[in-house]
Amino acid sequence: MRVISKRLRESSKSTLHTSTVWRYLKEACLNCKNTIEVGRELKPRWSGYLHVDGKGIKIKGKKLFELTLFVGEDKCGDIVHVGVMEGENKEDLRRFFRELKEDIKYPFRGLVSDMDEDIIWARKEELGDIPHQFCTTHMLRRIDELTSYVSIRSQLGKLKKRLKVHVI
Repeated sequence: MRVISKRLRESSKSTLHTSTVWRYLKEACLNCKNTIEVGRELKPRWSGYLHVDGKGIKIKGKKLFELTLFVGEDKCGDIVHVGVMEGENKEDLRRFFRELKEDIKYPFRGLVSDMDEDIIWARKEELGDIPHQFCTTHMLRRIDELTSYVSIRSQLGKLKKRLKVHVI
């Protein structure tokens, strides 16, 4: 907020205080529709192919990544649903998929995710046999770990920097 307030003061020559910017932002957010309301009222045209992933949230004074922001994004780029949960656990993921199916009425045709076993389980429990594909990035990262390619790639990168070699 401090940075946003500072940039607004610089660009508009106003004297907006950080607390004022925070209050305006909070008011705007409270007036926005949540993902369930968007799905019910606006009836967007989603493709049915959903990419889901979680991102750890660091909270000051808490252990690292105690909470997870879990996001479902349609192939068209729309954020379809968002949930905050304690890690990526089976029951919260199951609830996330149930909200997508029942409350938002998302037209599931396929799912893309990392290889997390809890996501696989929750998808099977709530969505049945819809096609489920693993994210290419996560899959390649896992292969790198299993084959120790990551350390080789890291060593190669360090060597290139030392030698100042540019590979095309």
